[in-house]
Amino acid sequence: MTSRKVGSFGKAHGLEGEIKFYPLVDADWFKAGTELKVEGRPYTITAVRDHQDQLLLSIEGIRKRDVAETFRNLVAWTDAPPELDDAEYWLEDLVGLRALSVDGSSLGLVTEVIVGPAQARLVIQAGSDPGTRRMEIPFVEELVPEVNLDTGTVVLDPPEGIEGIAE
Repeated sequence: MTSRKVGSFGKAHGLEGEIKFYPLVDADWFKAGTELKVEGRPYTITAVRDHQDQLLLSIEGIRKRDVAETFRNLVAWTDAPPELDDAEYWLEDLVGLRALSVDGSSLGLVTEVIVGPAQARLVIQAGSDPGTRRMEIPFVEELVPEVNLDTGTVVLDPPEGIEGIAE
């Protein structure tokens, strides 16, 4: 089974070791007893609760704020990922896809997906030369209206002024 990225940690919350968490999969998948891997080490979730637009996780053995704070900006992985619906995909599967504009012109390749607290961003490299331009596009439906893993493409509707990236 392939390990899959399921979210990232934010800052500690409160004094009892809770940690803000930004899930990449359905929040209902996270429950007490779920095992996550962080930097290769296993951790078990003991409690989960909703908090604004993220989750608050309690992790077995983490009971102090200063210890919880060491998880900030770390990525959580699992060896037992949730099953995805047909129209769903893993963000890391977008790396390597050809980026096209809505008119079909080539914009480059997706070289990275950066996961942030607000949303993920696709990094598009215009060419294979390290000196070529790159852009970061927020991974939201208005700017990324189509992802097609079968054809290996992602369609972008970038803001005005970015269309010339492939020049």
